[in-house]
Amino acid sequence: MLKKGSPKADATELLTRSSRGGFNRDLLAGRHFDLFLVTAVCTVLLIRFFLHLAGYPTVGGSRLHIAHLLWGGLLMLAALVVLLAYLGRNSRRLAALLGGIGFGTFIDEIGKFVTHDNDYFYRPGVAIIYVVFILLYLLTRSMLRRGASREEYLVNAIQEVSQAAVGDLDLEERDRAMTYLDKAGRNDPVVSALSDLLSRSEVVVADSPGRLESIRRADLTP
Repeated sequence: MLKKGSPKADATELLTRSSRGGFNRDLLAGRHFDLFLVTAVCTVLLIRFFLHLAGYPTVGGSRLHIAHLLWGGLLMLAALVVLLAYLGRNSRRLAALLGGIGFGTFIDEIGKFVTHDNDYFYRPGVAIIYVVFILLYLLTRSMLRRGASREEYLVNAIQEVSQAAVGDLDLEERDRAMTYLDKAGRNDPVVSALSDLLSRSEVVVADSPGRLESIRRADLTP
């Protein structure tokens, strides 16, 4: 039984309260959303380019037509399985990649969904796809621009600390976790315990980010 007031008890209470109180945002979710959207857009462009070169072949023979939206659904299902089955940012990146390919493959056939004759070449379909991507981008940005709560800073700091458990904590992740803890409040015993753990954790050397990556990280810093 955990003693009340100890760091472990406080951490357990925090996570329990967070699970009851609602959803806590991943403060780095913008990176995953960006990967998802870029992958989805590239998938639509590649599918249209390939189908144009191949003469729009039919998969399934003369009686059946296996629409590629089915493959999109399977890939989105795979992304969901990864998210539900695995922890960590690597699984989220993989899920964002699979989900982006799946969503792009799915929405490419929007013309079939909105026309009576299942017209893949429905001209406004491209505009609909464009609008959907713009709305998704604006929605995800609006979700992330709202200021984070103390609990969100703490939960995200714990996520960063989890990298130390697998020996994959780099200097950027440690500094980011320290920033989250500062914003959560240094007087909290949970924060003190996490800060002590981070200060004693070994960090791995990560590759220096490129210019575009640095700009993107700065844009997504909470």
